[in-house]
Parts: sequence; structure tokens; C-alpha cells
Amino acid sequence: MKLAAKKADLSQCPSASEEAKRVLGAASEPPVRTIALGKDRSLLMVGETVLYRHEKTFAHQTILAVNVNDTDPPELIDSTLEHVRDYVMERVGEKLSIDMLAVTHIAGDVDAFAALCTKGWR
Repeated sequence: MKLAAKKADLSQCPSASEEAKRVLGAASEPPVRTIALGKDRSLLMVGETVLYRHEKTFAHQTILAVNVNDTDPPELIDSTLEHVRDYVMERVGEKLSIDMLAVTHIAGDVDAFAALCTKGWR
């Protein structure tokens, strides 16, 4: 019961066999492993066992992202990057900013796509 309530760790159970520990341990793992993103791998997403907010606090903050297409006009891309860089919203006492920028490759020009991907926005 303590395992189900997350008040004890499986390793603390002296009577559980190694097979039971393996099976129960696998069953308690998150359905999707944690993904680390960013230059310093500090943006963590998924890896949650919580489905509903009222069950438990989520371990990872929601990552906010903006998408640009490599077919967008350069002025629009520059404007978007400028707005993304400066964007901060305060909600319930917490300051939120854009964490990621996604670039969609549509044009077919690999060099232009690579240049856009390496363009600084922070």
C-alpha cells in the first residue's frame, strides 16, 4: 500500500523477490522517458507518471515553444525572434518565457535551413 501511495521505495521491501522488484519497478516507470533538451540539457519534458494536476504536482515545467518556417520572409523571422527573445509573462506569481524555437523545413534549401537553425535568438 505504501508503494502505491508513493510513501515507500521498492528497495525498502525486504520480502520482495528480485523478479517482483523488476516487474513492479518497470510498472512504476513513467510511460515515456524524460527527454533533456537545450545546449546544457536543462529543459526536461515528459517522464511524468502524473496524468491529472490534482493527483500530484508535475515534476517538469511545461516547455513553451514558438515555430518559424524556413519559408517565412526574413523580416518576419527577425521580428519573431526579437519578440520571442523579449517575451515574459507573469502568471500566478511565476514568470514564464519562451524556452524553445522550432524551425520547420519546407523550402528544400538545406543551407538556408541550417543557417536559420543556428541563428541566435537568446
